[in-house]
Amino acid sequence: MRNRFNLFVTGMLMLTAARGMSGEEKTRADVLHALIQQRVEFKYSVGIAAGIIDETGSRVLTAGTLSKKDVSPVTGDSVFEIGSISKAFTGVLLAAAIERGDVKLDDAASTHLKATKIPQKNGEPILLRHLAQHTSALPRMPTNFAPKNPANPYADYTVEDMYAFVSVGALSRSPGQKYDYSNLGMGLLGHLLAVKAGMDYEKFLESTLCEPLRMKSTAITLTPDLRKRLAFGHNGSGVQVENWDFPTLAGAGAIRSTVNDMLLFARANLSLTETKLKTALEASHASRFKMTDEMSIALGWHVLTKNGTEIIWHNGQTGGYHSFIGLVKATKRAVVILSNSELSIDDIGFHLLEPRIPLEPRFFTARKDLSERQEIEVKTEILDGYVGHYELAPGFVLSVTKEGKSLTVQATGQPRAPIFAESEKSFFYKIVDAQIVFTTDANGKAKSLTLYQGGAVIPSKRLKE
Repeated sequence: MRNRFNLFVTGMLMLTAARGMSGEEKTRADVLHALIQQRVEFKYSVGIAAGIIDETGSRVLTAGTLSKKDVSPVTGDSVFEIGSISKAFTGVLLAAAIERGDVKLDDAASTHLKATKIPQKNGEPILLRHLAQHTSALPRMPTNFAPKNPANPYADYTVEDMYAFVSVGALSRSPGQKYDYSNLGMGLLGHLLAVKAGMDYEKFLESTLCEPLRMKSTAITLTPDLRKRLAFGHNGSGVQVENWDFPTLAGAGAIRSTVNDMLLFARANLSLTETKLKTALEASHASRFKMTDEMSIALGWHVLTKNGTEIIWHNGQTGGYHSFIGLVKATKRAVVILSNSELSIDDIGFHLLEPRIPLEPRFFTARKDLSERQEIEVKTEILDGYVGHYELAPGFVLSVTKEGKSLTVQATGQPRAPIFAESEKSFFYKIVDAQIVFTTDANGKAKSLTLYQGGAVIPSKRLKE
């Protein structure tokens, strides 16, 4: 059986060579589009908006709807919670405050926040750098965090609550010794910087970062216009959930934004646009504390070095959303992905920036154990919409035909092989470890298909009849 399908593997190698001829950047964007469409098709998310930047410019790619009830399509202007990507924004705000001379990185936090006592250990105070690098020795969450509404857990945590905790809290070790991710620490940093500037965090964010970068749809408060464009959040079971509010720990996770705005932010971070924030943005990227051989922490950002590629990144998760932003400054590339499901989409972002970082296996290749798949019957009129020819590469075509109540696929120079439905648009082979997902128009006719095999993600457009 393996010899019978050697040509299938050869065809894949042909495609790899063809990518270079047809434009690698275009292929990368097509792969991103295929991946987010697949996640929606598999009901892993209701809607996803993604953006990619490379040498050819920017592209926005979308899949799915604002919610299960509101089937308006997601667009580049749809609003999502970005969760902990807010921490990267807070890191930039710190760098900007340092550049203005308002604070210094090695200032003690207590110097700028007189309203409460901030704990020390062995006579060593918590510095601003410790808060920005998750090395403050503060816990991930304060022990007096007791939400009245678990569906919106941060909403009733007050500044007074935060002050009460830090004023009596005892550190388990001296600051600066170990990385421990802390929502409290980053929230405290955002609050401190805003107090220093004489305004709340949202106004500080708007005046310092959003206005200079013209990010008009990035905010914390949902205005009527932003609410109208909101992609509603869903938990891992696909149930719509409440939005989260962060009145006190805003610097840790309160920001809402769109892919179009996040691409403006990414372009500025890649120095692709002129901005007075250039020095602050660059300062926020610098690795300052090594966590592992591959990972270090900058100001809010994480820095991953994998296979010689340095990725500056952060992700975010709230009760109904997951987000990712990653930058490769050496090649001026960036990926932004916003999903209205809490389930992670990080693997897509990392893979697009460094292809040797694998995708989550269950999404790009058939399971070896076919008993895990549940074959279903699809209406013949739906199958009719998939019949056609799809070019994976010049001279290499997949021909889809219908035989009775099922589909068969024939690759150039190879015998026909049946494919089996596990949803109306997703099909799998039983004789080779591969999968095909169709993308359709409003009439149910396939516009393209994507082949998933051996870690490769190959989008292909339907040829004209």
